[in-house]
Amino acid sequence: MVGNFWHRYVIFDMKHAAATPSFIGQQLFYNPYINSFDYHVRLVPKDLGPNLAEIADILRSELQPNPRDSEFMKAQVTGSYNEGIPRAFAEENFLSLSTDEYINRTFEKPNWEYYLMMGNIDDRVMLGAAWEIARAHPGLVARYSIRNLYHFIFDPGYAHTRFNLSPFSSTGLNFLPSIGDVPMADADFVSLRASREARLDPLAQLPKFLPQNLCPIRKQMEGQLSGCASY
Repeated sequence: MVGNFWHRYVIFDMKHAAATPSFIGQQLFYNPYINSFDYHVRLVPKDLGPNLAEIADILRSELQPNPRDSEFMKAQVTGSYNEGIPRAFAEENFLSLSTDEYINRTFEKPNWEYYLMMGNIDDRVMLGAAWEIARAHPGLVARYSIRNLYHFIFDPGYAHTRFNLSPFSSTGLNFLPSIGDVPMADADFVSLRASREARLDPLAQLPKFLPQNLCPIRKQMEGQLSGCASY
């Protein structure tokens, strides 16, 4: 925690910021929210507490007069759901719904896309909502924690995937360094020092024989037997 505080304070120049941003509530809300679908736990905002109810009220105000015509949804869809599978998902699960249908589905079928739509809600509200779910369903937290630990250690390759309403399922092994991505346009909105860190390619700083040794590992995880370049 000390290291994370220093990293945010110094590298991201929080000492000159008007307020210190927080993502703790968003992080803690994600797991009880998205895993409730896997264990058939129905989230009813008005029954669980004022914070979850406030999230529903904020979504309702943002999605007027309906999801398709709301300025909030237009901005979201334009950025991430322009074509292909993302667009088809948005049409079926965002734009074709009424506001009340959208809110009901958000809590009946939690998934990554609905979670993203809550990204602008006050972090303290998200933290309170996470506690309300955990307090009402402590067995849920225990079950997904044990399941996730098991898969992390003994049977990796499972995740909640995007652009669908599917539960936690097998995705195969992914070589994460090969799919990591930092949107460079976003790096222009932070301090120069933070921008340099976001743009840094650590593999480019290594001796050439090290990336060469990582290549067979990546190819094995991807099910390929050839294709590594010689240095």
